[in-house]
Amino acid sequence: MPTQKKRLREILEGAKLVPGQTFVELGSGDGRMVRLASKEFKMKGIGVEINPLLIWWSRLLAKRQHIHNAQFIKQNVFKYDLSAAYVVYLFLMPQLIVKLVPQFESQLKKGSLVISHGFKIPTWEKKLFHEIRSEPFATFYYQV
Repeated sequence: MPTQKKRLREILEGAKLVPGQTFVELGSGDGRMVRLASKEFKMKGIGVEINPLLIWWSRLLAKRQHIHNAQFIKQNVFKYDLSAAYVVYLFLMPQLIVKLVPQFESQLKKGSLVISHGFKIPTWEKKLFHEIRSEPFATFYYQV
């Protein structure tokens, strides 16, 4: 389910992003969040998506928007190495989030940020430092 562009900007502004750092979206869909983070927030954007049609579409849209600091990778999110990521964004179902927690804990550097749109990360209550309450979905910010 795509998130409205106005809402995407609000989510990224809440993250206080630092230009040049690596922003990874797991399950990037059409790439709108990665493109926005790359173009307007000057992040190195990486979209990880399993659907080859969505990867093709994301790349096409990035090219049309002249975004050169974004890439889109066809890969299972569970196999992507997150060790270079400073910010990880996800809008995934709770069952998938639970399965990603060990990957976050073993691969992300201390100080990294995980933004979960829609659903809290179970067992990470102590890492939660900010949230945006909004309909239909809230956004949760976690510091590793």
